[in-house]
Amino acid sequence: MILGDILRWNAKRHPNKTALVFDGRRYTFGQFLERVNRLSTGFLQMDLRKGDRVAIMAENCHHHLEIFFAAAKVGLILVPINFRSMESEILYVMNDAGPRTFILSRDYHDRIQPLTSQMKSIEKYICLEQELDSMLYYEDMLAVSSRDEPFVPVPIEENDDVMICYTSGATGNPKGVRLTHRNWISAGLNCACALSLTERDIALITVPLLHVAGIWPFMSHFYIGGSVVILRGFDPIELLITVEKESITTLNLVPTHLIDLLDVVKTKQYNLSSLRKITYGAAPMPLEVLRQCTEAFGSIFMHIYGLTEAAGGLVSYYDIGGYLSKGDPKEIRRRSYSCGQEGINVESRIINNEGDDVQPGEIGEIIVRGDCVMKGYWNLPAETSRTLKDGWLYTGDLATVDEDGYIFITDRKGFKIISGGENIYPKEVEDIIYQHPAVKEVVVIGVPDKRWGEAVKAVILLKEGAHATEDEIIQFSKERMAGYKRPKSVDFVSELPKSSVGKILKKEIKKWYWK
Repeated sequence: MILGDILRWNAKRHPNKTALVFDGRRYTFGQFLERVNRLSTGFLQMDLRKGDRVAIMAENCHHHLEIFFAAAKVGLILVPINFRSMESEILYVMNDAGPRTFILSRDYHDRIQPLTSQMKSIEKYICLEQELDSMLYYEDMLAVSSRDEPFVPVPIEENDDVMICYTSGATGNPKGVRLTHRNWISAGLNCACALSLTERDIALITVPLLHVAGIWPFMSHFYIGGSVVILRGFDPIELLITVEKESITTLNLVPTHLIDLLDVVKTKQYNLSSLRKITYGAAPMPLEVLRQCTEAFGSIFMHIYGLTEAAGGLVSYYDIGGYLSKGDPKEIRRRSYSCGQEGINVESRIINNEGDDVQPGEIGEIIVRGDCVMKGYWNLPAETSRTLKDGWLYTGDLATVDEDGYIFITDRKGFKIISGGENIYPKEVEDIIYQHPAVKEVVVIGVPDKRWGEAVKAVILLKEGAHATEDEIIQFSKERMAGYKRPKSVDFVSELPKSSVGKILKKEIKKWYWK
């Protein structure tokens, strides 16, 4: 099966059913397939051929989905460009991937124009909204192309690349993750099963569609014949209004988004009765925040763990919402930090440095295998060999496991703090500090220390109107954790840097303190 088969199946079975909604426009599966076919034919008329790359730079819109499927239909490889990237990062990705065509929103025209002479591979520029300079207009290209299935001169196969999704590593340049038809279809099936999706489900997508966290929700819903509603970005009030208006059933967010949503639902009532599942990932949710979310939205939360290198497929998941209302309080607190058991059609292990499975309570690295695991890194054979070994993906995420197979992520390898020879896992310290009533967000890192090598520092964003001092936070920690783990210093900030999906960028915060 390839990605184009999913669209044909849906258009045949549900031609008049709403496939997607964006900015007041609604497209049925029949209309969506027609637009995808027209775009696929347009690509072929531009002499693009199997294996060529096509880049896109735009905020969330229906075009992302059209370009994703149209490129896949004719064997092209999509390269999403993060619109928040610096110019140097854009140039690196463009020159590394070497796309022949660049599709972009007019909003980014002025940023890209000075860079065109340095992007040697680009032959055609396409603007999504209008005719602009020498760019082609997206809708004009569709208007003169056929609505029929495109004739593809070279067969498209399951293991052909569909996307190069760039993810920033802990150090160095971004790495291009090569994802195939098989990867995306496996991830879609995996997620559809985990969420028990049906054709009646409607996903609301606010996470950027340049990221796997934005892509897997529409893949899983389209796989089963469900629908998606797209917002240009995350806005808590717009999100809640849309849930009510469109009878949204599923949401995928990150904990920072849910914290923002809590501030809104406390001040105004919305009809959120259609929601049956809210998934969250990228970081564990502090138990106190999770309790508040459950009170506001119901016992509908699922903690998920996935990564770009596995096409966003749920490596593990935990239907934690219902668990909070039963069981021993200490056990609830412990289990609330788990990202669950291994996912459907995915095998995972947690291994020590010798390659043996860890015992419950021991810490090791998560490794994964399954059809959702990437083909490799673009132009990085040595990095691919280090990450893919004997069919296993070495994630770089540290975790432990309990007797029932529940996984507890401790941190990334690069964020472990070694202070005076003791290993300290920042998430454990963060979980404690999050219990302080004045703390909205916290990041714990190691900073240089002449005596200990590294010292524990907490960087904190307080809730609006709240107050706390460094001594207060340190004393709060002292009462709840071992002395070597508690912060030696605390900084308060007005904002924490976040990625395009709302994940706190701990790597950027570390740069503030390390030369």
